[in-house]
Amino acid sequence: MNHTFLPNNKIIGHIGIIIIFWILSRIIIHVIINYSDIFMGDSGYYISSGKSIVDKLPHFFSSELVIQDTFRPPLYSIFTGLLISISESPLFIFIFHSIIHLLFSIFCYIALNKECEKISLLSAIAVAVSPFDAIYNTSLLSENIVTPLLVSSSLLFVFFKSNKSFFLSGMIIGLVVLTKDIYILLPFAFTLIGLIHKKFSTKYLFIYLFGFLIVVMPWMLRNAYLSDNNEAYVSKGIMWPNIWVGTWIRDHKDTIDASINKVPEKALNTLNPKLSKEDFFKIWVNRIDNGAFFKDATVTYLLNNPLDVLDAWVSRYYLLWVGTRSDLSSFNYERYGTEWYAIKYLFYFINTLIIILSLLGIYLAMIFKNRILLLCIPVIYSAIIFIPLYNIETRYTQPVYPILLIFTVFFILRPLHKSTQIITPIQ
Repeated sequence: MNHTFLPNNKIIGHIGIIIIFWILSRIIIHVIINYSDIFMGDSGYYISSGKSIVDKLPHFFSSELVIQDTFRPPLYSIFTGLLISISESPLFIFIFHSIIHLLFSIFCYIALNKECEKISLLSAIAVAVSPFDAIYNTSLLSENIVTPLLVSSSLLFVFFKSNKSFFLSGMIIGLVVLTKDIYILLPFAFTLIGLIHKKFSTKYLFIYLFGFLIVVMPWMLRNAYLSDNNEAYVSKGIMWPNIWVGTWIRDHKDTIDASINKVPEKALNTLNPKLSKEDFFKIWVNRIDNGAFFKDATVTYLLNNPLDVLDAWVSRYYLLWVGTRSDLSSFNYERYGTEWYAIKYLFYFINTLIIILSLLGIYLAMIFKNRILLLCIPVIYSAIIFIPLYNIETRYTQPVYPILLIFTVFFILRPLHKSTQIITPIQ
């Protein structure tokens, strides 16, 4: 593998450029986004559960930490609890999240600079200036640490070759799983591709998995020890209710809202026998404990109506990727006003353009068999794993967005260097 070593003053200059673009992006988002309500949406859960977990940290591995505190993976709740214990200022939260993203942008520069100076700098700038990640930085949402952790782990796996780098990559992906357990199969996907590729040392792959397991297993064993049936899990979540919703939901109009007694008729029609709204909500509000009910409902409906389920999956799939990536935020402008529409259309255009160019970049990486192609693994994983789930928000693909930005940069710069390999070929 060819290494590119830059003079220290040049590296410092490049990092300075990254910081300038990062500051510019945050100033713009600070102006246009209203982030004064830190309890909005899922943020409220992370704050309440985070405070509860932090208060009970001395009893972290005992039943004092009740399941309601950790029905989602615990890491971001812990992070939030510690963050809120310092300050509940929305500006402080925005700045703290943004600093994490800046450090992540600089790491992208360092990792990619091992292969190509121009791609590393432009990719790091793109990641630092990304308005969508900046928007997430204003909220208490798990993507704020899932994104940098997931992509950093992937970069370590693809571009570094040492015992330490693979061990660190595995540990970091373990932290990702403890933040968002939907990624629990991703390290095995990386390992499988590594085995198929035959150019990754089996020793490295075992070290990678060991790093992953050493982070995740203590928490799972803790849960197995405390559960009545010795069930090892990352979170006591809502997988089956989520999959059940995925069998019929097609767009944002199909959401369930217990606060206003709203449930689509198509949802009730999936249940056999069909329930009244009142009876349904009795089950829905306790869906964490009613996983078996939704599992039976899902399997029965799927077996009896496979084409309808497939139609639901296909009809809503684009919502996972295409949109303004700002649906969870409110603007400092009148809703449906001229400025509001202008920003929304701009964000929609930017996101769509990035998706198109990144796909072209992936295509080029396939043609030239560049090592960067391996960064597709979490993208493909996300594209597949969310198909049967409730997935009508671009939020769920935000963690792989920096990878799309990297492929976009690869597409833009690769044609300018037709005579040279600007990224080390897969080896």
